[in-house]
Amino acid sequence: MSKTKKAAPKKSGYYEYKGVIGKDEYGFEIRKSFYSKKGPRDAKEKARKYIEQHAVEEAIGPTGTEPDILFCTVARKWLAIYKKGNVKGNTYYGTYEIPVEKHLIPYFDKVGIRKICHTDIQRFINKKSKSYAKGSVKKMMACLKSIFDMAVADNIVSKDPTHGQFSKPKYRSSPAKRFYTKPQRDRVIAFAKTYSGPGALEVITLLKTGISRSELLGLKPENVLPNQCLDIVQGTVAVKDEKSGKRVILSDGLKNKFRKRTIPIDSELFELLQQKPRTVTFTKGSRKGKTVTPKFLFFSPCGKVWDPDNWRCRAYEPFMQAMHKANPDIPILHAHELRHTFATLLKEDGADDFYIMRMCGWSSSEMFRTRYGHFDPEVAREKLGLT
Repeated sequence: MSKTKKAAPKKSGYYEYKGVIGKDEYGFEIRKSFYSKKGPRDAKEKARKYIEQHAVEEAIGPTGTEPDILFCTVARKWLAIYKKGNVKGNTYYGTYEIPVEKHLIPYFDKVGIRKICHTDIQRFINKKSKSYAKGSVKKMMACLKSIFDMAVADNIVSKDPTHGQFSKPKYRSSPAKRFYTKPQRDRVIAFAKTYSGPGALEVITLLKTGISRSELLGLKPENVLPNQCLDIVQGTVAVKDEKSGKRVILSDGLKNKFRKRTIPIDSELFELLQQKPRTVTFTKGSRKGKTVTPKFLFFSPCGKVWDPDNWRCRAYEPFMQAMHKANPDIPILHAHELRHTFATLLKEDGADDFYIMRMCGWSSSEMFRTRYGHFDPEVAREKLGLT
């Protein structure tokens, strides 16, 4: 370093120190002035710090100036590398893509991931808990934790703000699941036997087997076994195609290994399923007179696999509305609530938890005790012998 030119300050009141900070391409020294109001020593100290920092940057690059990476970039990288293609399409869409694309990214928008702190995440939880149930917020947080796990492992962030305890707000309560009592179930089935429109046999099957809507629409004729059993080996689900972005229907197995099962059915349902038409003959349009044999047991009017939402709108809901019109005292339930009905009535009939678990395709009987089992006061009255 060169010496201070002047011991006295300049007219501006600042002391100047000229230091050599390097050499140009021709070997000439590059000088830079440093100023201080305190005195020449302070100006010289500023020069020393600058030169040291400059030497570090020359060796390893700038420190502390690396641009922050946007949260949305890291989140989508996590989806693409760790989840897409590694889990089933419906699991990817419902458990990972929706929480990330619909909730996490819109909330944190274009914030740098290093700027997100524990307090920001608590605010996110507080906001989402006002509109969503605890289970939904739990999915969002599971994705957020995994995103930061990857960010820490890749040295994108040095600290994970999802660690530590979060305050648990009052979450929005999920609508209570309903179920039919045994007399109501029997009346719904009796109405279905006389109903000529679509959806009747599907409702009977749901009430008598407890299978899910996905499993129902995934049934094929060969899944109705000669020994009066249903072989549950696949389900259908609507997902977004990665290339076209359009909605497509997949039938590529089940949600988990416990869902694969063979369940017994009564002779009445077996006969109804055996009698169900296996072909579709078109009566109008360019395909008039043409007959096709659908792959699935329950199929759309054109003989194709049902889109779950189309089935609900065109078959299930019209049936339920007709049933309710004929039986005003019986409520309209969602298709999944028929599964709740099956499990509850099976328990009321004295079935062991093990058989309920296997019939419904759960990994443990805990699912029945915490979510699917419902209490009927009238049944309790009868079992307790109360009058």
